Amino acid sequence: MREKGACEAMQQGAENRRTAPENGDGSLPDGYPLSASDPAARPVQPVDPVDPAGPDRMDAWDDDWNAEVLSEPENRVRPWLLGAASALVLAAIAVGIFLMDKAAPAPLVALALVFLAGAGAVAIIRSVDIGGYQAADETAQQEQTEGLRRQLEQMDDLVWELRESDDRHRSIINALGDVIFRRDGEGRIVYANDAFNRNFGAQAATAAGQPFRLPRAQAAAIADETLSGTGDMPLETPAGPRWFARLDVPVRGEGGAPVVQTILRDITDRHVAEEALVVARNQAQTANQAKSRFLATVSHEIRTPLNGILGMGTLLRDTSLTAEQESYVEAIATSGDALLQLIDEVLDFSRIEAGKLELQPTSTRLELLAERVVELLAPRAQAKGLDIACYVAPDVPEEVMLDAARLRQVLINLAGNGIKFTERGGVLIEILKSPAATPADGPLRLTARIHDTGIGLTREEASRLFTEFEQIDPGPARRYGGTGLGLAISQRIVDAMNGRILIDSEPGRGATFSFEFDAGSPEVKATSASLAPFAGRRVGLLYADGMAATLMQRRLNDLGFAVSMLDERSAEAAALATCDLLLADNASLPAADEWLARMRDSGCSAPAIVLVTPTERSQLPGLRQAGFDAYLVKPVRSVSLVKVTAALLAGEPVGNGDESWQAAAVPMGNGQTREVRRVGKMRVLVAEDNDINLMLTRALLKKHDADVVVAKDGKTALDLVRRSRDGEDPAFTAIFMDLHMPGLDGLEAIQRIRESERAHGLEAVPIFALTADITPESRAKAEVAGADDFLIKPLDPDGLSALLSRAGLR
Repeated sequence: MREKGACEAMQQGAENRRTAPENGDGSLPDGYPLSASDPAARPVQPVDPVDPAGPDRMDAWDDDWNAEVLSEPENRVRPWLLGAASALVLAAIAVGIFLMDKAAPAPLVALALVFLAGAGAVAIIRSVDIGGYQAADETAQQEQTEGLRRQLEQMDDLVWELRESDDRHRSIINALGDVIFRRDGEGRIVYANDAFNRNFGAQAATAAGQPFRLPRAQAAAIADETLSGTGDMPLETPAGPRWFARLDVPVRGEGGAPVVQTILRDITDRHVAEEALVVARNQAQTANQAKSRFLATVSHEIRTPLNGILGMGTLLRDTSLTAEQESYVEAIATSGDALLQLIDEVLDFSRIEAGKLELQPTSTRLELLAERVVELLAPRAQAKGLDIACYVAPDVPEEVMLDAARLRQVLINLAGNGIKFTERGGVLIEILKSPAATPADGPLRLTARIHDTGIGLTREEASRLFTEFEQIDPGPARRYGGTGLGLAISQRIVDAMNGRILIDSEPGRGATFSFEFDAGSPEVKATSASLAPFAGRRVGLLYADGMAATLMQRRLNDLGFAVSMLDERSAEAAALATCDLLLADNASLPAADEWLARMRDSGCSAPAIVLVTPTERSQLPGLRQAGFDAYLVKPVRSVSLVKVTAALLAGEPVGNGDESWQAAAVPMGNGQTREVRRVGKMRVLVAEDNDINLMLTRALLKKHDADVVVAKDGKTALDLVRRSRDGEDPAFTAIFMDLHMPGLDGLEAIQRIRESERAHGLEAVPIFALTADITPESRAKAEVAGADDFLIKPLDPDGLSALLSRAGLR
């Protein structure tokens, strides 16, 4: 029995070893328990390297382990019971042998005793097994059953969780409505969800051995022959054609084989909305283009007669007129300018609204640009008795890169607005370096400020000032006119220059408009004023208090002058003795001749300069007779200020003899004297179909001593150019070409003239485009055709003079 129990324990130990974790070499981990009764679980003596076979396995059992096992009560009783059973069987066999030779019934008794002994031995043995091994087997079976039950419950829980997760994912996918299916390398469907069956039918997914291709809704579409791709596509469904967004993703299928998973999302509503947006955008673009063409056409048609009105008014002004007639001509010019400004503002606003505002930076002299703005606005300001001036800081570069036309437009709008709302004082334009540091690799940042001493603004008025068609005093009783577009356009332009217009104002205290803007690279030379050519010299300045006086003092300081402010009663000999130059504003003196006489009586012999406005030119002879050495016309240009002061301080005459005073009789439109340089008799071709514009252009050119030849259309102009090229007529010095003419328009005529010049190897004749279309597109087309310059109708005498100067023709 002991051997039987040992064998069973060894079998259990072997089973435990099969399920036990192994080391890398196949051996069991140290100390891993197999079974308390398993001999294999008993410690084994190390193998002798000399005798690998080692001692007998049974002899190798540890004596301590045997003693521990035998010390248990159950194990101590079991041997005695087994011995008693053996003795009983042996005694019965001996008695049976003894009685077998006896007379009956002795053999039967012997047989009975042997049977009973065997039965008793069996009962003893069974009782031992039931009390020990059988109980252990039942316990082990119960534990195994319990373990299997727990594993089954865990597997049931896992299956339930997997089923719940699968149902959740399926519900999400079904809620999204996406079509999902998988195809193998040959295009056969290996999986398809319910959305696929609804959109393409279950039979499509179960077509035996047939590759599946998406049913395109357009006959011209390319068949779906690839297994990967993305994009939007129209597909046929039971509900009709639908648009789907497609995404193909390579995944692994059953058995690890690569398959392609295709996801289709219905985007029909989005696609319909996108198509509607495209249609709406195209309609808006078409409407904008139509509006732009309409405005350009209207502008051209309005500018054409307006050109005649303003031009003829200019010519009429040069004739002998009575005072009443002069006032009428001035009213015509003022009304025409207002109408012209209105047209320009509407066109500008239209282009900005259409997103066509594009800056065209060019090399620009800021000081000259600011002075020209001031000169342009000076007549309006001086008519109201206002001062207007500009100041460019000496540390501002002389030339910068910016869109000069757009900056000029902003300055004119802001300064003109200041003139409109100012009754006393004046308007000042300042251009300074921005207080914020300019990045090392970024554009130069400049600040423009426009100050006025007008009525001022409230916060509420300032907040709506840059809104389109907004007025400070709206209503039928408003005092100030305008469309309300100028400032709105200016804000858009400054935005494009990377800036923003700000307002600092209070009612009754004037206003200051300021904005920063990009001005190209700062690596250019500074203004000439920063050189301070008159350092150490002193000038006595008599100028009534105000913006213009402060500005003139700053300009003189920038030139190096020390400035002593004088008034009409100043006569201190000590103060005047140190002055190297006197500078007096004629409007600040009730009697300039008497003031200068007092200065001379006080011992001041410094040369004196008087500042006059264009309307005060009639006083020049008397001022000269009073003793003034020179004059400057307000607004004063920096170049003129430096030139005149330098000549006087050097003791040189200003001009030749009386020319410096007589030049005032030939004024330019900007208030400065001009010197006309002749280059000989000009022969000019003018191609213009409008009789009034033709009359005006011819009259303006005749003032420049030009011989004018007229062509009423493009074809006639080409014939005249051909005749001059072939030597039949004298050559043309310049050609003025209207861009809009019947038959052959000006653009095509210019192109043909340039082609003829290249074909015959002739020198290009200057061609100037004439048009009432002020759009940048029109200018660009003229430049592409071959025009050298551009003149906008209505023609301006000063603009014509400047154009001829740029071309070297005057």
